[in-house]
Amino acid sequence: MFAGVGGVQSAIVGADWQFEGLAGIRAALSALPLVGAMVCAEELLFRGVGLRYLRNACGDRMAIALTAVAFGVYHLAGSGYWGIGGFFQFLMPCLGGVLFAWAAIRSNGLSLPIGLHLGGNWVQASVAGFHVGPAAGAVDAIWRIPITASDVHLITAPDFAVRLPYLAALALSAVVTWVLLTLERGERRAMTT
Repeated sequence: MFAGVGGVQSAIVGADWQFEGLAGIRAALSALPLVGAMVCAEELLFRGVGLRYLRNACGDRMAIALTAVAFGVYHLAGSGYWGIGGFFQFLMPCLGGVLFAWAAIRSNGLSLPIGLHLGGNWVQASVAGFHVGPAAGAVDAIWRIPITASDVHLITAPDFAVRLPYLAALALSAVVTWVLLTLERGERRAMTT
């Protein structure tokens, strides 16, 4: 899904994906423990401790909303974005926070939100790597996507149309998660009767 978002973004600016071969695969796999550690820390803080305490204090819906807003603010702090750019820098993680919190509550654990979060972050960091300028330099992703400085502005511009793929990916993730958990819950009920 996140690779699809990268595909849409690269199509917007007409950038080609360049396969980096075994060096790219090694780089992506070597980055996985760091990405995993960062995701686990965020999930333990926001969906583990924060969500658990807030659920006890104010219920599921309010806990989801508060942890999602906190997750968005966490990603906005120090980003350097302001105005409408800051709004989107806040909004995307906030929507992800809603999905991850909802998944944590529905699955009664952290495995699903960690998996969703890890998959998205790893794809963005190590599978499809946007790079400004020529292909020279260290290999750090499976696919290098060379772009120009003006492409960066177009891809990251605080424009709803540019952010639509992210919103669609989050919405699709929420629907797929809901369907899978509903099916699983139905199977458990059938087994107990």
